[in-house]
Amino acid sequence: MKIIREFIAKTLSEEVGFPSERLLGMLKVPDSSERGDLAVPCFPFAKALKDKPENIARKLEGLFSGSEFFSSVRPEGPFLNFTYAGPVLAARVLPEILDNEETYGSGTEGAGKTVVLDFSSPNIAKPIAFHHVRSTVIGAALANLHEARGYRTERINYLGDWGTQFGKLSVAFQRWGDRDLLEKEKIRHLLAIYVRFHKEVETDPGLEEEARAWFARMEKGDAEALAFWRLFYDISLAEFRRIYARLGIRFDHFEGESRYKDDLERTVEKVTETAGTVESRGALVVDLESEKMPPCLLKKADGATLYATRDIAAAMDRWERFGFDRSLYVVASQQTLYFRQLFKVLEKMGFAWAARCHHVAFGMLQLADKTMSTRKGEVIFLDDVLDKAENLSLRAIEEKNPELADKTAVARQVGVGAIIFGDLVNRRTNDVTFEWERILNFQGETGVYVQYTHARCCAMQRKAGGIRKELFDAKLLDRPEEKDVLKSLGRFPDRVEKAAADLDPSIVAKDLIELCRAFNRVYNIEGYRFLADEPALCATRLLLARSVALVLRRGLSLLGIEAPEEM
Repeated sequence: MKIIREFIAKTLSEEVGFPSERLLGMLKVPDSSERGDLAVPCFPFAKALKDKPENIARKLEGLFSGSEFFSSVRPEGPFLNFTYAGPVLAARVLPEILDNEETYGSGTEGAGKTVVLDFSSPNIAKPIAFHHVRSTVIGAALANLHEARGYRTERINYLGDWGTQFGKLSVAFQRWGDRDLLEKEKIRHLLAIYVRFHKEVETDPGLEEEARAWFARMEKGDAEALAFWRLFYDISLAEFRRIYARLGIRFDHFEGESRYKDDLERTVEKVTETAGTVESRGALVVDLESEKMPPCLLKKADGATLYATRDIAAAMDRWERFGFDRSLYVVASQQTLYFRQLFKVLEKMGFAWAARCHHVAFGMLQLADKTMSTRKGEVIFLDDVLDKAENLSLRAIEEKNPELADKTAVARQVGVGAIIFGDLVNRRTNDVTFEWERILNFQGETGVYVQYTHARCCAMQRKAGGIRKELFDAKLLDRPEEKDVLKSLGRFPDRVEKAAADLDPSIVAKDLIELCRAFNRVYNIEGYRFLADEPALCATRLLLARSVALVLRRGLSLLGIEAPEEM
C-alpha cells in the first residue's frame, strides 16, 4: 500500500537524512513471505550513520514500535523487515474500494497532460488480420491506463491509406474486380484481387509499372484514380469500425497517410532546410551515418514519397494540434530501427518535442505454424478468430451452466475477453504463441479465470441478498490467507500507475491473476464460509468478496474486457 510505504519512507527520512523519494525506491518486497511484506536494506545508511548495516537495522526498529500498520518490525542482518497488520489493511483498503467503485486505481499525476496514442493502424483494402490484435489491444489498454491516471488521451488509428499498393489495387480491380462480389464480400474481395495481382506479376512484370503509373495519378489528384481509392477506403473503414465495435475499442481519430498528401513537398523542404538531405542513387535521404544508422529515405528515385515523409508530416501536425506530453507509436518491434531514424530526423530538425515521442514496441504473435502474409493470401482474419472464441465459449457455458439466462451475450464477453487477456497477460516485449487450449482455460493465467472469479464473488452477493455494512469488523479478517487478499487489493493502484508509466498492461493483467489466486485460496479453506452464521463475520467476509469483485471488474475494464456477473 502506498500510504504504508510513504509512512516508512517519511519516518526513516527524518532519522537517516535521506530524501523520502529515494527511500521509497529502496523499499523492496522480500523473496520470502516469512521475511515480511516489505524490507529496507541498511547498507546505504552505513556511511552517513558511521555504523554497520546490521547495527543500524536494530536501531531503526524502535522508530516503528507501536505503529498500527505492522504486526511486526524486525531486523534481519542488514535488513529491516516489515509485516503488515491484517486488520489495519482491512480497515483502510476495503472502505477505499467500496467508496470508489468506479475509480479505484485512479490517480492525478497526469492531470493537465496529453498523451497521443497511434495504434492498430490497418491498411485500407485489407481485412484486419489476427496479427493486428497486439497493436490494437495494447494501444487501447494503454489509453485506458493513462486516462485512469488523469491524462487526456488522443487515440489515433493511423490508417495505411496511401502508397503504391493502391496503384496495384486499382489495376487489379479494373482487371479482375466484380462490383457484385464487392457488395457481397466487401473487403475480402479486395484482398482476393490484391493477392491475384502479386501472382500475376510473376509472369507479367509490366503490371508493376502500370500500378506505379496509377499511384502517380493519385498523387497528382486525378479524379478517376481517386474515385477508386475512395471506393476502397469507404468499404474498408466500415468493416474496421464493425470489428472495433466487437472488441469494444474506440478511437478519437481515424486518419491516414492521405491526410498529409498535400503537405509532402513542404515537409521535404522543411527537412532539407533543417536536418539536411542528400541524394543517394537518385533517392533523397537524410544521412544518419554519424548516428550509426542507415539513411532515412524521403523520396524514391521516381519522386514518390515514402512512409518516413508522411510520418514526419504527421508528427509535426500532432504537435501543433495536441501539444502532447507523450506521443506513443504502438508498433511491432521489427520497426525499432525505423522509429529510431524517424525520431532522430525530428531531433535534427530542431524539434525539442522529439524526445517525447516513443516507440512502444511489442513482440511477434504466432498462431499454430501459419504465416500471415497478406500478399500470399495466407492471412488469418481477426473476425474469424473472434467467431471461434465466442463459439468455443458458448459450448463451454452450455456444458457448465446450461440454465444461464443469456448464454450468447456471456459467450461474447468471455470469448472476446479471452482473446484480449490472452495477449495482454504477456509482457509487451515478449513474443506470444497463441493457443486455444491455454486462453480458454478456467484455471490458468487467463481472462476466463479472472471473469469466473468475478462471477463467483457476484454469486455470493446475490445469494446473501444484501450486505449489512454497519456490521463490518476489520479485526475479523486476521487469517494469513485473508491478509494476502488485502495486500493484493491494496497494491492495485500502484500496479495501475506502474503499468501506465512502464507502458506495459501485463502488469495489471498479472496482478489480477494474483488477486484471483489469493481469493480462491481463501475460498478453498476447509470449513470457511463467506455466508457465515454470525452476522458480523458474514458481513465482513462478504465485503471482502465484494471488494475483490469490484477490483477485478475495474482491472478488466482498464484492459478493455467486460466482467459478466454470471457464467
